[in-house]
Order: sequence, then structure tokens, then C-alpha cells
Amino acid sequence: MLILIAHGSGHDKRFINAALWKTSRVVSQHRILDTMHVAAKLYPRSMAYTLDDWLSFYGLDNTGRHHALNDALLTA
Repeated sequence: MLILIAHGSGHDKRFINAALWKTSRVVSQHRILDTMHVAAKLYPRSMAYTLDDWLSFYGLDNTGRHHALNDALLTA
């Protein structure tokens, strides 16, 4: 079974399922690990869980954000 990993995966899942339905009349059966939920479990007292917040928290440069490949690499 394939597991997709994404940060804030709700939008991505809806987008993928809409595209799959439009082209193939199926929806994704893959499990999704949402790193936003992982962050919330690891740091329950944090007030923000966006990818930008966590990149800042870990001192990572957010250059190239909001592009699929860069966001995937930064999430990893």
C-alpha cells in the first residue's frame, strides 16, 4: 500500500480525488500521513502548524515555497 506524505493534506487530497474522478471515475484509496497532524501531536502547545511556521522553527530557508517540488522537499 502506498502512503502519501503531505503537510496540510486536506486540500491536496480533495484536488487529487477531483482529478481522479474527472479522468477515471475513481478516488484515491491511499493512506495519507499529514505532517501538520504529526506536528500538532509533537508540539500540542504550539499556536501554529503551517509549513512556514515549522520551517522557521527548525531554521530552514523557505525559498521556493508554494511550488510542488519545493514544498515536497521542504516537508521531507
